[in-house]
Amino acid sequence: MSNNLPMLSSLKNILKREDIIERFVGMLGKAEAKVFSASIINITSGSSALQKCTEKSIMMAAFKSAALKLPIDPALGRAYIIPYGSVATFQLGYKGLRELAIRSRLYEKIKTAEIYEDDLKSYDPITGDIEFTDLETRKDREDPKKDPIGYYAFFIMNTGFKANVYMSKKEVENHGKKFSQAYKKGKKDCPWFTDFDKMACKTVLKRLLNDNGILSIEMQTGMVGDSKEEPIEVQDAVVTERPEAPKVEKKAPKPKDKDVIDNPHEPVKEPVHGKVEPEPPKEKDPFD
Repeated sequence: MSNNLPMLSSLKNILKREDIIERFVGMLGKAEAKVFSASIINITSGSSALQKCTEKSIMMAAFKSAALKLPIDPALGRAYIIPYGSVATFQLGYKGLRELAIRSRLYEKIKTAEIYEDDLKSYDPITGDIEFTDLETRKDREDPKKDPIGYYAFFIMNTGFKANVYMSKKEVENHGKKFSQAYKKGKKDCPWFTDFDKMACKTVLKRLLNDNGILSIEMQTGMVGDSKEEPIEVQDAVVTERPEAPKVEKKAPKPKDKDVIDNPHEPVKEPVHGKVEPEPPKEKDPFD
């Protein structure tokens, strides 16, 4: 695979900038920041798809992962930088979501599992009640030719509250195709293809926590950021996502009578009902 040398060189130069180094150090500490920056280069160097993305979008995704203190090495499964054409985006991994839940110290136990056909005795999609077969009768998970038929997640909170959720494999596939453009478009290098079971486990865990759990600030940040594919921008070293504000065109009202204006050099005031607030000054782009 041939590297996009100009793009990689530009990315390396960005990572050498004092303001960028300070941002990573502030979020991760000096030693971890150095390792994290090296991983950005390693991941981009090894992906021709990421090399087609803008340096800015790669850095935005990296900032988001660093803010959550999650590594972006795909082998660790905590977080990913996923290419969408010329734009790279942050994606939370199953292990990353579970780690954020554990960090919150709200949960006594939290677990996900792949469910095989001989694991499941009964499931009621209305009540959510699920019953499993006896352990000694389960053989499918030991058979390499057998695939999971569904995915399960449950937790026990420190308060004693319990909750669980089950999704069939088809439900998970439909969810993935609905919310992941890479999966929908058949991009074979996205986690839905390279590690479907882990993405499925993340999907059921995310649904469980979203519907029944208590979310720490870190969990909210990770889950919200993982759910959107909107333009991203930097604010105080934390990456947030929000739709672009609609542009408002200013128009000076025409006077009803030309004799009303005594001084032709005096600026015409906007009428109360048509007042347009001035746009706030744009934040300086750290990559310009």
